[in-house]
Amino acid sequence: MNTTIDITPRVMRRVYLIWVSRYIKSPLVLKTTAFVYALLHLSFLVSYHDIWRNTSRLKVTQSPLYLSDAYLRTEHLTQTLIAIAAFTGGWLMYDTARNLRKSGRSFPFTLSR
Repeated sequence: MNTTIDITPRVMRRVYLIWVSRYIKSPLVLKTTAFVYALLHLSFLVSYHDIWRNTSRLKVTQSPLYLSDAYLRTEHLTQTLIAIAAFTGGWLMYDTARNLRKSGRSFPFTLSR
């Protein structure tokens, strides 16, 4: 009795599973997920349209004072989500700039040397 079993599909499933788990655990994916999570949950708690409307009436010198006062008067969950979004957003921008610098590319708005 000669029975042959094709193990290719099982092996490939495991290879794909390993690839996906490594991709999900990459720092870029984790940072982006934290950033998007914070922004989405902020959209349930805060009206971006109202913030834009209120800050557009302010002068440039009054804007930082208004925003810091508004930040301090919000709930703790909102403050935490804003801090997470700001921190991970800055971190992603830093990583992007570092990767572009390593690859030899420059930003379109930088002056050439």
